[in-house]
Amino acid sequence: MAMSRNTKSVVAVGAGIVLLTAAGGTFAQWSESENLDGGTVTAGHLDMEVSAGTWYDTKGTTATGDDTELDASTFRVVPGDTIEYRATITQDLVGDNLEAELESDLSTATGELADFVTTIATLDGAATQTLTPDNSGESFDAVVRIEMPFGEGTVTDPDGGEDTSLDLSSMEISLVQTPNP
Repeated sequence: MAMSRNTKSVVAVGAGIVLLTAAGGTFAQWSESENLDGGTVTAGHLDMEVSAGTWYDTKGTTATGDDTELDASTFRVVPGDTIEYRATITQDLVGDNLEAELESDLSTATGELADFVTTIATLDGAATQTLTPDNSGESFDAVVRIEMPFGEGTVTDPDGGEDTSLDLSSMEISLVQTPNP
């Protein structure tokens, strides 16, 4: 049978398309792209500096009424004493939605004296401080107060805590980011 001329043309065109497609074809397709100028995104930071602290005897005031500075390695606490470790914390917060808690952790204090004293840490008189970049550069007083009670019926009566010690060498002040406000 003889194939018609139209049929042969259709078969030839179809074969050509199959060959072009199999060989990776070169059909024309338009495209265009543009750069978006999104600028630069920069992260903020959370930082703090803690001054070297000093111990004070709050019961042994000087003639000017100031607390007496003491050397913790040689000072021997007795019932009725209150001593304080004082340091200054300056924080640096940068971030548009940054909020952080400044807090102290005395849970690592060890030693037998811990059973006979009260240990309290404050930051400007509070247990914690909530800070934002608006507070950046402000200083806060960190105070660790050690009180040894005096009197009948206290845990130091009659001679509890004698010749014991309290190790505060690993106490921490932390500045921790809170969830975005």
